[in-house]
Amino acid sequence: MPPELDIEEKLVEFNTSVTQLGKAIEQRDKEVKDFGKATEETGKAVDTLGESVEGIKTEFTDHSIKMKERLEELEKTVKRPDFTAPSHLNNAGKDFVESEQFKAMVGNGSSLSGQVSVKNLINNLMSLKTLSGAAGSAGALVVPMRLPDVIIPPQRPATLRDLITVSPASSSSIDYIEQTGYAPLYATLAAIALAGANTLVFNLGEFNSGNAGFFSGQKFSLNNVVYTVDTVSTDGVTITITGYGLQTQAEIDDEAVANVFAPTAETKVKPISNITYLKKTIAAKVVASWLPVSKQILKDAPQLSSLINTQLAYGLMLSEEFQILWGDGAGENLSGIMTNANRQTYSWSAGTVGDTKLDAIRRAMTLARLAEYPVNGILLHPNDWEDIELLKGTNGQYIWINVNDGGVPRLFKVPTTDSTVMLDGRFLLGAFALGATLYDYEETTIEVAEQHASYFIENMLAIRAEERIALGVHRPEAFVDGTFDNAPV
Repeated sequence: MPPELDIEEKLVEFNTSVTQLGKAIEQRDKEVKDFGKATEETGKAVDTLGESVEGIKTEFTDHSIKMKERLEELEKTVKRPDFTAPSHLNNAGKDFVESEQFKAMVGNGSSLSGQVSVKNLINNLMSLKTLSGAAGSAGALVVPMRLPDVIIPPQRPATLRDLITVSPASSSSIDYIEQTGYAPLYATLAAIALAGANTLVFNLGEFNSGNAGFFSGQKFSLNNVVYTVDTVSTDGVTITITGYGLQTQAEIDDEAVANVFAPTAETKVKPISNITYLKKTIAAKVVASWLPVSKQILKDAPQLSSLINTQLAYGLMLSEEFQILWGDGAGENLSGIMTNANRQTYSWSAGTVGDTKLDAIRRAMTLARLAEYPVNGILLHPNDWEDIELLKGTNGQYIWINVNDGGVPRLFKVPTTDSTVMLDGRFLLGAFALGATLYDYEETTIEVAEQHASYFIENMLAIRAEERIALGVHRPEAFVDGTFDNAPV
């Protein structure tokens, strides 16, 4: 083993030496400037402090090398791969087995723990890869040779919690506003305009400002069709449009909206904006997972820690991700993104002849951008991701990926994830951080008990992890639910 190194003490020593060295260098430079040379005392101080800094750096380097050599030697001895967890992950299992509640339970020979709160349990998994052991019991894991980790089955990486906004909640009932539409410029028709008409007449009422804000060359939408402004009248009421006129008849109070508007002259009416919203109330729901273990494993804290960090966290993550996407709001289900009636939709078949799945994703991105939401994530099924990665050009070469090196999982500069939580033939993209918030009302808690079926007489225990969460989809238009139905013909 390498010699013990007090890292904290060495860091303090290093920082002190660097500060003193800086001051000594400043003093030396001042003496050189004032007298043409530095004093012998100042020169020695610079040399001594410089050697001290270099010496501490060497100690850190030597210690790091020795630790690495020792770890490599240990891995070869036990013949195990590298299961090092990313440094940003917390260790919820370690927190539990080191908690006062767990220690008291083991010390008293009890089989009932107090409730232990741990943070971000779901974010703690994904550092390990495979499991072997008897089904339904962790007893087979208690073996003479103790490895620091449990090997678990291949697992799906967590994604959705990382994409959307996560916020603590102070109540199990949460009121929020769901924004279903936003128009920087908003105007309603005062008269019917027949198909082919080039003139539109707008209301000048308390909540409408006629054609205020319209300008020549401006793009605006009327009944989901985009038109271009030709001229704007001086009476503040009418505008004319370019081209062949309206595609379909427009009725009184139909809404014309635009993303930008013109400045307002002095004494003139200002344009009006409009936000369409719904007030909603959601309740926090319980998402829970439990694991059967043998009573003897309570004495094996490292194994128990790994079980909590992997198996329990995995169960919670699977349920949470499914609810975020597909919860229908009934009973104890969350109201998910893919079931929100106001989300945008796009079908592959609605594109242009020759479009690939890649083209469909790009066209769906445009829908979100037209709604003024910057897309920051794309989620699709592994089968569809495979189709995209295997796309080839006319020369037979892959167009998206270099098979020798792989590629960064991005499409059109947007981070992309393939996951089995998404259905084959479907995809979701949008401004996840702006569009939805996951509310943590109760952080993940862990408890141990033997009050289950015949566990008492079988020396079995149940470890339960649960959380209470709610999901608010604040801006459904920020999301586009895409379908790879069939190529356009």
